[in-house]
Amino acid sequence: MKNILRKLSLRKGYNRRSILNGQGLVEFAVILPLMLTLIMGIIEFGRLAITYTAVSTASREGARYGAAVGNNGVGTVARYEDCIGIRDSAKRVASAFTNIDYSNIQIEYDTGPESAVYANCQPPVGAVELGHRIIVRVVVTYEPLFSVGIEPFQITSEAKRTIVKEVELN
Repeated sequence: MKNILRKLSLRKGYNRRSILNGQGLVEFAVILPLMLTLIMGIIEFGRLAITYTAVSTASREGARYGAAVGNNGVGTVARYEDCIGIRDSAKRVASAFTNIDYSNIQIEYDTGPESAVYANCQPPVGAVELGHRIIVRVVVTYEPLFSVGIEPFQITSEAKRTIVKEVELN
């Protein structure tokens, strides 16, 4: 009887090696969802880090442009009054990684730390003095690629720089 079972199992291709191959397939099927979840989490975290860095860099670049000495290069408008130039410099830095629109970039002016904002984007001519600050705030909504319980949320970055006005460079 034992020889008959052995001959049948050899005829149908059942042996120890094929049973172990089946075991590996079952183990892979159990581990696959965990591996895919881990890979999706790594991708999502990477996208979040890139988006956060792009938003932060955009706000800093916009504030740097607005605080710089001189005019915008196409006229007599000072850089701190050039709202389009400020927004363009912020958008140019981050447009490769996020979809920043002009409406995502807010520009304000104040007189220093712990003071109220006195103007949005276009300050009155002559109102800006040495020591006043430009504030550039960039707000982007982060939407995850994989919807695994993470809702879209906003990433905000704000940069403040003192406006350099009436300083001559040689």
